[in-house]
This record gives sequence, C-alpha cells and structure tokens, in this order.
Amino acid sequence: MEAKELLFGDILETNVKRNPENIAISEMTEKISYRELQEKVSDFAVKMSKIGIGKGTHVMLWSVNSISWVVAFFAMQKLGAIACLMNYGLKSEDAQNIVKMSDGEYLFFGTVAATSRDADIAYKVAEKANIDRNRVVDINALLSDSEKAGESEIRKTGEIEAGLNPHDTSVIIYTSGTSGIPKAVMLSAYSIINTARAVSELTHDASGDRLCLAIPMFHSYGQMMALAHLNEGKCVCMPDSFKPDAVVKCIDTMNCDGMTSVGAVYVGVINHPDFKDKVSGKIHYCAIGGGVSTPAQMIQFESAFERTSFINGYGQTEASPLISVSSPYDSVRVRSETVGKAIPGIDVRIQDSDGDFLGAGRIGEVVVKGYNLMNGYYKLPVEQQAIDDDGWLHTGDLGKFDDYGNLMLQGRIKDIIIRGGENISPIEVEEAMMALGWFDAVKVLSAPHYVLGECVEACIVLKKGKEDVSEVQ
Repeated sequence: MEAKELLFGDILETNVKRNPENIAISEMTEKISYRELQEKVSDFAVKMSKIGIGKGTHVMLWSVNSISWVVAFFAMQKLGAIACLMNYGLKSEDAQNIVKMSDGEYLFFGTVAATSRDADIAYKVAEKANIDRNRVVDINALLSDSEKAGESEIRKTGEIEAGLNPHDTSVIIYTSGTSGIPKAVMLSAYSIINTARAVSELTHDASGDRLCLAIPMFHSYGQMMALAHLNEGKCVCMPDSFKPDAVVKCIDTMNCDGMTSVGAVYVGVINHPDFKDKVSGKIHYCAIGGGVSTPAQMIQFESAFERTSFINGYGQTEASPLISVSSPYDSVRVRSETVGKAIPGIDVRIQDSDGDFLGAGRIGEVVVKGYNLMNGYYKLPVEQQAIDDDGWLHTGDLGKFDDYGNLMLQGRIKDIIIRGGENISPIEVEEAMMALGWFDAVKVLSAPHYVLGECVEACIVLKKGKEDVSEVQ
C-alpha cells in the first residue's frame, strides 16, 4: 500500500461524493448520514472558530463514544486544532492532570463517568487546570444549536483546511506505551489515516457493512477501527456502553455484521443469555485489540461464534496504533498463535541488544519503521523518545518471526521473570493456563522471592462452574 497525503476531511468528502445518504454513525436513538455528518462538521467548525479555536490550539475532548464526539473531532481537524483525547472514565484529579500535561486551552465535554456524580465536573476540572469557564463547551449543546453557518463562513474554514499539512500533529493520546510512565503520544492525520487505510485494504472483503464499535474512540485502536470503516463508506454502530446487555442489544437492533472490542467484552457477550439468539450467526467478522489473546482464548471465541473469523492484531499507540495483523483467511493456527504479518508499507524487524537484526526463529526486540509512527512524545526530551536516530520505533516488546513471516510475541522486555537465573515468559505461562479451560482471563506477573529472586504468580478469572479452586490444582 502506498501512503497518501490525506486529511480527515478527505474521508467525509470522498463518501459524500460516492454515497451521501449512507449512514455513517448509528447510535441506539440516533443516526447520521455522510452528508449530514459533513454538514454538521462544517457548522461545528465555524462555531469553534468563532470562539478562538484555530491551527495548533490544544482542545481537550472528554466524552463517551457518540455522534457529537465524532462531529467535534472532525471539526477540530478541519481547523487544524490538536484534539487531546481524554479517557471518559477519568476521575476529577486525573482529568485535571491530563489537561495540564496537554497544555489544554479548551475543554469540550459530553457524557463522562464523573458527570453522573457531579453535573458541573467539567467546569471544576477546567478551573483547576487554569482554563477559563467560557472555554468549556458542552458538545451536545453546541451540536443541538440550530444556528447554521453561512456559506462564506464555511468557505473560510474550508480554506483553512486546504492549507493544513497532513504530517503535523493533529491528535494527542495518552498511553503508558513503551514504558509504565504515561506519555502524550503525538499523532498526525498522515499516520492515523494511512494506518486505517491499511486495515481497510486487509479486511475489505470480510469486514461487513455495519461494525459494532465496542471500544472507546479516545483509544487509538477504537479510533483506527472506526476510521477504517468510515474510509470504506460503511456504518459504525455505537452501543450505549460496553456491558454485555448493551453490546448484544446494539448487534441485534442495528443488525451488525462485524464487531471490534477487547477480549473481556467478547467473554461477556458470549456468556450473555441472549448470545445464541441475538449475536451468534449474525456476526461474521471480529477484531480483537487492547492486548494479545491467547491461542486457547481465540479458539474459545471462534467455537462460540458461528461462521466468524477472529482477527488478532498487534500495535501500540505510538504506531497509530497497528503494527501487524492476521488475515481473515489465515488458518486458525496462524490467527491464534501469531499476530500476523506487518501491515502493508511498514517495516518490522527483530533486533538484538547490539542493534543487529535477527532472522526467523530468533527472539529480540520488535522495532518498527514506516508511515504509522508518531511524531514523538509531547514535551519529553530526545533521550526519552522511543524512536532512534535511524527512524526505528523501539516497542519494548520481545518477539520473533516464524518461517512464514508471521510475528509471534514473547512478552515485554521489562516483564521477563528471572526465577533462579532462568528467564520465564509471562505470555507462555498465560497460554498454558488458558489452555486448561478453567479460566476466562489470566494475567501472569512476578513477585519478589527471598531465595529465587523472583517467583511466578497469576491473577485469574475462573469460568462459571469452575469455582472449586481446589480442582485447579
């Protein structure tokens, strides 16, 4: 795939010309076509411009997935503002810290977890983060404002958009990424859109027309999957929450034929009493993000869903976020034991501690180079950046290639457990435990040991009916 110089507005423009009345976003109580979405984005951008938002302005976006979130995001991109995406589950103090770390100048908010406890929480967060009250905007209220922008005003914002550079930073997302310390990852329209295009290209025939997006769009994976479907002119369906009841209702009511989420949500949906009647058999394409699933878990998922291919991918926010992904047409072994091949146009290598590249079967650090890489970490010095002088992103993950070029992850460099001088991979232990069939989830970690240095411990979630822990022994 050849990377293209595209802006977010190009996605809407293409689909308005192609199929303007196709539904772009669907919620449980509302839906919007590509034509309507473009019109609302244009109006929203004019309103944002009038209150002082322009190229390079840091605008915090704090809300659950919604049509208003999408409109606000695209409007920010139209003006060249930098959308700083906030986790809608943040508590007040954490939200204040993110706003300060991002140098937030405006706070755009919708429904967040904290508003259920305090309707004025956004204004209080803004005040403590030194943002004036008149720079705090309720995106739902602004979107419902019936005032329409004039043609000259829309033309002016269009001229602003036409002058933007796709390589400039347009989004900031916080992640622990390649270390345990939260960092502000700076991404460009160029990196985000081309990664989404790669997903579109790889899954075009299998991905269906209506995607149940059961993952937040403040997360780079959720954003990528939504954009991949919007790039194809397809419909992105948003459940009210990611609880099993809401996801099952979304799939059933909106006739979704694809789904993307994390492993824990899939487990909840499979265990839902209406799964067989309302989900299984309808969904033909599933993508898993937010962490690699074990072979046993992948097989469990495919056994539960009928005629469905589960796609296992690997990435980091620093890579917008996809690095490799399996194909819907790969064998179950490839899709369950590997994270597939590098996405088109991306160079992925395995590197040893001396900086040499390793061949198939040899374990080393996964390093990446290509159009999907971030512009860097916001406000961090050169020595704390994850991209080296030669342009390679150092992921901090251990991996190896099989003989067919599929990437197999072996754990995090810093997570390797050294027990009595022996290196132990947490992922291998997790896979072995999941293969027993006793657990819905397993997380293996190290603990201090006075003789061995470190020992292996595990946090587990038992399957229903397997509550007698003594039998697990």
